[in-house]
Amino acid sequence: GVMSAVAKLMEANVRMQQELDSAERKLEEKQRELESKATEARTDALTQLNNRRAFDEHLRKCQTKFRQHGRPSSVMMIDVDHFKKFNDAHGHKAGDEVLRHVARTLQESVAATEIVCRYGGEEFAVIFPGSPLTAARAAAERARAALGACRIEFEGKWLHVTASAGLAEFLLDETGEDVVKRSDAALYVSKQSGRDRGHYHDGLEFSPFVSAVPEHSQAAAEAEAEAAKTKLAPKPAVSEEPPAPLEPRKDDLTGLSNRTAFYDDLNRRVAEWKRGGDSLSVIIMQIDDFKDIALAHSDKAHHVVLRAAAQFLKATMRDMDHVARYDDDTFSILLPTAELANAVAIAERLRRAIGRCKLPFKMHELTFTASFGVAEAVQGDSTGRLLQRAKMAVDTATSIGGDRTFYHDGENCGAALDEKPPALSVPVTRELPATPATVTT
Repeated sequence: GVMSAVAKLMEANVRMQQELDSAERKLEEKQRELESKATEARTDALTQLNNRRAFDEHLRKCQTKFRQHGRPSSVMMIDVDHFKKFNDAHGHKAGDEVLRHVARTLQESVAATEIVCRYGGEEFAVIFPGSPLTAARAAAERARAALGACRIEFEGKWLHVTASAGLAEFLLDETGEDVVKRSDAALYVSKQSGRDRGHYHDGLEFSPFVSAVPEHSQAAAEAEAEAAKTKLAPKPAVSEEPPAPLEPRKDDLTGLSNRTAFYDDLNRRVAEWKRGGDSLSVIIMQIDDFKDIALAHSDKAHHVVLRAAAQFLKATMRDMDHVARYDDDTFSILLPTAELANAVAIAERLRRAIGRCKLPFKMHELTFTASFGVAEAVQGDSTGRLLQRAKMAVDTATSIGGDRTFYHDGENCGAALDEKPPALSVPVTRELPATPATVTT
């Protein structure tokens, strides 16, 4: 009787589990269906960009972050020039293809953090979250100019359009509607100035993205018209010098940003901080006895250590942090929103964790340590001065044996507290000399 009861109970449990599994599958399907519908509701069907509804939502978020944290954002409005005439001349199918092409080009021309939207008709918008006008202007012009530089093949014809743009940054007590109005007003100025160009409004006046329009624009337009008649790809009206190669922004060995990219980002962040943005700190990490590693093992050991350090930093830091290879044996970390105490604590955790790393290398275990220098942006800092203070701190750490964390608070250089803190605090002058501070025991 007991066995029969147990068998029935087990059978009931199996049925219950099957019912639970079925219910869970139905819930997951429902969730996917809801997510799909939510995505569709925020996506433009023709271009697959964010639609007007999504644009308004992102704009409200930018407005909130600006009011609560002083984080600036900019908005660019873009309008395809003479689009109605284009539709009349080539048909609506060609017009749709052009709009899809504009969407793809804008997405490819801006950073992944920028938000590209179809605002309506032939008008598009790009939101630059966290970017003040000074930083967004160059990116806005690159995206706008990319549209006019492309040719679209459609049913045996080469199509070409240009675009006009307007740009504005959130100002104090301004709503999303207000910043769009100013951006639209700047777009209107671009149209009135001859189209195929961009203007921005800084709160007081309108100014062009670039100082002058290329002299051959009219000749190029005539060449485009002639090419359209013959259904051939248009040729440049004048010969141009090949564009200068872009300066590399990535380190080949580690895949991290290089020093140039890091400095540019830090420069932008410092400018935002000066405008009332969040706290900002920098960490410089230098691998101890880097040359000795090669002498003890081989040159390949250098690469192993650098790659391991890079992977460790990428896996450990937040998405919003910027990790870069700053020099041969040095890495740099930008910590937005981090105050000095937090940055020092992060550096200490990194230092202790790196000291525990054991890397397999040629039947041996390869270990290494690192020294850290930390600095927070303080009044009177420039980008160069902030980096210099962090570098002075790490130089102080390495000068007394390495595997330590030091900070520079704008006046003095001190050691981070750990299990065995060094019994010293190293004073430095306010003038921040170029040579490392002298350590006195």
